[in-house]
Amino acid sequence: MTYIEEIRIVRFAGLRDRTLTLSCGVNLIIGGNESGKSTWCAFLLAMFYGIDTAERVTKENLPAKTKYKPWDGTPMAGRMDLEWNGRLITVERSSEGRVPMGTLSVYGTLTGESVPVNKFIHIIELSDSLKEVPLGDRKNMA
Repeated sequence: MTYIEEIRIVRFAGLRDRTLTLSCGVNLIIGGNESGKSTWCAFLLAMFYGIDTAERVTKENLPAKTKYKPWDGTPMAGRMDLEWNGRLITVERSSEGRVPMGTLSVYGTLTGESVPVNKFIHIIELSDSLKEVPLGDRKNMA
């Protein structure tokens, strides 16, 4: 079984040094308008898949690299702890140069031992159904 235990935003949009602790099973993020629900959802997707740097501004769309850029101008960064097959795994993403959330580090939480990227790809294949949900619906899921 795979589940996310904790998500930590270091810097993402207007959020800084925020932690969300989750339980095994379904978790709901509840809050008022403009409280950060959609930002948490976007952050979770960025932790799994990174940020699309090729996406461009259009009349209808503001790309994630622009929309979620930290308000203070510092680079995006975050961390996610998950349990995978009984093992605790930490996923860290940070920005390098012009690539937001482009640096990926995956390692055993307790051991510090590096987890090969192909194993992490197997983990995210389990969550690919979320990526298939249209963006508007993903926003409403948050």
